[in-house]
Parts: sequence; C-alpha cells; structure tokens
Amino acid sequence: MIQDYLFPGNVNEAVTLLAQKSGLAKIFAGGTSLLLDGKEMAGNPEYFVDLSKIEELDGISEKDGFIFVGANTTLAQCAVHPLILKNAPALALASGNLGSTQIRNVATVAGNVVAAKPFADTAVILTALEAICVVRSKEGNREVAMADMFARLGESVVDSGAELITHIKFPARKPGEGNAYERLELRNALSYPLVNVAVNLGLNKKTITKASIVAAPLAPGPRRISAAEQFLIDRPPTEENFAQAGQLASENAKFSSSPQTCRAKKTDVCLYDICHYCINPVQCSAQYRHQVLPVLVRRALITAAGIAVQDCRC
Repeated sequence: MIQDYLFPGNVNEAVTLLAQKSGLAKIFAGGTSLLLDGKEMAGNPEYFVDLSKIEELDGISEKDGFIFVGANTTLAQCAVHPLILKNAPALALASGNLGSTQIRNVATVAGNVVAAKPFADTAVILTALEAICVVRSKEGNREVAMADMFARLGESVVDSGAELITHIKFPARKPGEGNAYERLELRNALSYPLVNVAVNLGLNKKTITKASIVAAPLAPGPRRISAAEQFLIDRPPTEENFAQAGQLASENAKFSSSPQTCRAKKTDVCLYDICHYCINPVQCSAQYRHQVLPVLVRRALITAAGIAVQDCRC
C-alpha cells in the first residue's frame, strides 16, 4: 500500500530517497504503465518518487554531436520538437501516434523505454539510432546502450527502485542519413502494434554506408537484424535491394505467436519463455508477422533513403 508520495527537487535528492527507502520506493514519471499494468507489475511499492519537479530532467537539447532527451520529456513534446523533427523524424512520428492524446500528454519517452515492452515504439526507433540511456544511482552515472536495455520480458536493466534515467542521447543526424518507422496495427489509435520496424540509413555517392534495421516484438526487446543490415552495405539504395533486405529480415527474425490469454492468470507464475503473451497481447500468429515484415522493412528503407538523399553530399 502506498504510504507517501515524494517530490524531490533534483536528481541527487531523488536517488538519495530511493536509497533511503531500500527498495520500497519506485520512480513515478508519467504513470501510464502503472495504470495499464496494475500494481502487480509495479512491485507493490510503499512510496512513489515523482520526478515532475526536477527541472534538469526537462527538455530536449543538442550538445557535442548528440541529441539529449530529458527523462521528463513527454511523447507529445517529443512529437513536435524541432530537434527531433530534424534529427529523428521516425521518433517524432511514433511519439505522435502512440496511444491517445491524453496518454501522450503525460507518458514520457524514458518511461516507455523503462517499461520494457518488447513492442515499445520509442525503443524500436532509439535502438536503430544507437541511442544511449544515462542512468543515475547513488553510486553515480552509468551509460546503457538501448540495445542492452531489455533484461527480460517486461523488465529493463534499470532498477526503478534504486536508479533512474536522466537522459536518453543519440547521435545527431548527419548529411546523407535518414531514419524511418513503420507500424502495423489493428486500428489507428490506442492499439499495440502487431509488428513495428525502424531503420537508419547512411548514404555516400549513391551507396549505402550504414544500415540499422530493428524489428519488434521480439523477446526480450527490439532487435537489430544484422543479416539484412550487412546485405545493404556498399550496395545502391534500390527498391530491389530493399526488398531483398526485407526478405532477409524475415528469415532471420524469430517471431512468436501471441496466445489469447496470459497463462500466468491460471498458474500465478509467468511462463514467458513458453507463453509469449507478454511479447504482444494482441493475438497474432508468428507466420503472419513473418509475412508482413518484408513489406514494412522495404517501406521504411524507401522512406529513410528519401530523407537521406535530400541532403546527401554526393
């Protein structure tokens, strides 16, 4: 049962409170994951440490070739910020389409990552952008690559009872680079994606020099598909090559079928290794996901290439 709701004034005070409560407190940002998952997923904390009054966690900025997204940045803010629109249009697109208007106004980008849903829209894109999470604890700062953020299904490597993300940073977009995002869902709002894809391309003299292709939902989180990425390097950005990359992505991804219900409701033990409900609660077969993945990858690559060639120094 919640005994108190705490409002630290700065990051040092926040991590001190977490340390003093010895695992009985949890970080509270937007709170949307708590409302969706229920108190069971939150670990039944006795205290919430609310970050909303910590100004150093606000805002989006650029420094030393990186874009910094503060932990208090909401999805709504991310969707319209000039730095995000310029450097990560894919992140702006996903942030503007995730959930409803009410959810986007309170849910944070960092919270979407820490919730560790395998299909988390922002995490898919940030993985493709090779983003890094700056994590603060009582011992100091550490950096965690987005690709390493997922410990297991529904659990990130960030212990919200002892530490917090202060910023998420990713490289600013260079000339000749482009990123894009594709999402397949059952309806246009308030829907978990059946499949989501993010790509980040780099071009030089009409040749692909960098390729990052990320797909979800995969366990324990979004994953890069190296076979498809390696195929594109040193090849021209043609639709034929993009289609082949999509096929390779499908052949190398390991999707699972989503059951109708969570087996833990019957056993009281999460059987995530064999159940797969946590991977995506929207019923969908692995076969269907494999069939649509090549199409989404091709579309995303075409979009990313179009952005890249606009300012490519060829």
